This record gives sequence, C-alpha cells and structure tokens, in this order.
Amino acid sequence: MNNTKSQARIRQHLKAKGRETKFEITPSLCLYWWRIMNKAVFESKLRQPKEFICKSFKQRTLGWCEIASQRKKTVRIGISTDMKFKRGFLTVLVHEMVHQYEVENGFEMKHGKVFYSWKKPIKEFLNLNLSRNTSIYE
Repeated sequence: MNNTKSQARIRQHLKAKGRETKFEITPSLCLYWWRIMNKAVFESKLRQPKEFICKSFKQRTLGWCEIASQRKKTVRIGISTDMKFKRGFLTVLVHEMVHQYEVENGFEMKHGKVFYSWKKPIKEFLNLNLSRNTSIYE
C-alpha cells in the first residue's frame, strides 16, 4: 500500500468511525495506526518506537513522547486511555509522531517551527488538526 492509499484509508476510516467511542486504546492499536500513519505522512521513515504506554495520565495529559535512547534516537510514546473518540486518539498519536520526527532528525522536541511545519501536510493528508492542545472529545 503506497502512502496515497494509506492517506485515503485514514480519511475514510475517520469519516466512518471518527466519532466511534467503543474502542480500547492498547499498545497493539497504537502500533497498528502508527504503522499506517508512518507510511501516510512520514513515508515510512520513522523508526518503530521502543514502546507504547497506554494508561490514564495525570493532569489530563493525552500523550507524550520521550527519548528512550539518545544514541539510537529511539522514543517511547505514551497515549492516554481517556480519549472519547477515535479521531482524538489518531490526532494525539500523529502529534506524538511529529515529536518523534523531531528527535530522529536532530531537532529540539518542542511546539515550534519544525513541529508546526507539519500542520498543513497532516491536515491535507489525513484531515486531522495538528495543534499544541487536543480535546479528548475531538
């Protein structure tokens, strides 16, 4: 499946199931969608994260990305299990993938110029909004 087909697959899924509330956020689900979005947005160039951590986080944190190995430029991604809709889950996941891109390409991991350079492609490719804050109800 090429990245155009992956993009269409995500957009179709969101149209049909973006408001779906009956799903369980697990490391397997994260990896499944991470692979599809890696192909759709990043042309399969990101390395698979060392792990996905899925649980309810303090202070309404919806996701995070941290460096697992500076030398290997690998990351861990945390995704909150508190999200209500599939669209919110995928929005948070791609947000953390942009931070992963920053790590793997030697940029500082922050909500700055590099981060926001992905806003237009993510909207165009996936019809998702890249922002600093994502609602659990998105």
